Amino acid sequence: MTQAELPPLSEWKTVHMRLTAFPNPEDSFDGEEWWAEITGNAPDTKTEQPKTSEKTHRGAFEGGSLALSLFPSRINWVYSATSEQILKTENIPVLGSFEERVQTFEHVMKGWLQTKSPSLARLAFGAQVIQSVSSHDEAYNRLSNYLPFDIDASNSSDFLYRINKKRNALSMEGLEINRLSTWSALRFEGNIQSTATPRQNRAIERYACLLELDINTSADYAGDLKQDILSEVFSELIALGLEIAKEGDIS
Repeated sequence: MTQAELPPLSEWKTVHMRLTAFPNPEDSFDGEEWWAEITGNAPDTKTEQPKTSEKTHRGAFEGGSLALSLFPSRINWVYSATSEQILKTENIPVLGSFEERVQTFEHVMKGWLQTKSPSLARLAFGAQVIQSVSSHDEAYNRLSNYLPFDIDASNSSDFLYRINKKRNALSMEGLEINRLSTWSALRFEGNIQSTATPRQNRAIERYACLLELDINTSADYAGDLKQDILSEVFSELIALGLEIAKEGDIS
């Protein structure tokens, strides 16, 4: 398989996606009603951690779970799979196609950025996506096609490759964007219960490629991000993440 023959983007399944916002330290924010205002429903749970000053609102959202975590210095929105959403080939909870689910997440997060967000010093999009394969060798060969080098599948294990390839933002002059991607091969062990003999289980192995994305605005940028184009900046971060998932580790 050459890079031109990479699987379609739809092969990547979403474990979770994240928006992280770093407010201007001089500005205060509440956020107590954000979850309800953005989703149109009340959260299922609210928790508080006094030692870390963390407040988390969580509830069902679009086939998964949406959590809002408020810290004094940052805001996290995380859209994730639930324990009921098991991808049978990996036995890992997934939301579904990365290509499709990211549109849902982008839509609701742009609503928050346009109407509720405080002034921000930095903004980040993160995601963890997984692609099922049939064997150890296929996992390493598949990764080789996404990366600028080949992995010797027969003599390799515990593979982990991380790189940051920066780009200048198109949405905001003078802004640099970090494109951090982490690639790894996973092996899972599980059991399948025999239907003929219920007490007999058969051990099985599953394999997958894992891609973790952290696309974020540079900490070196002086001043706040422009409030009126925060949603445009976030869309650019998502587009860069999708590009990596589709085309691999490109400059």
